[in-house]
Amino acid sequence: MQNILLQLAERWIGYKTWLIAAVGLTNDAMHVHGSLLILFLSAVVLRRRPDSV
Repeated sequence: MQNILLQLAERWIGYKTWLIAAVGLTNDAMHVHGSLLILFLSAVVLRRRPDSV
């Protein structure tokens, strides 16, 4: 189980590194854009405004 989690983490880090290099933003900027994307997608799926609880 630990090996599977380690491989998953390595893939995730590799994907994040590739995405940061491809887009040209910093790691912090990618986190902000990713969280905004999640916020708006959840608002669309749940049919609510983004500022609703």
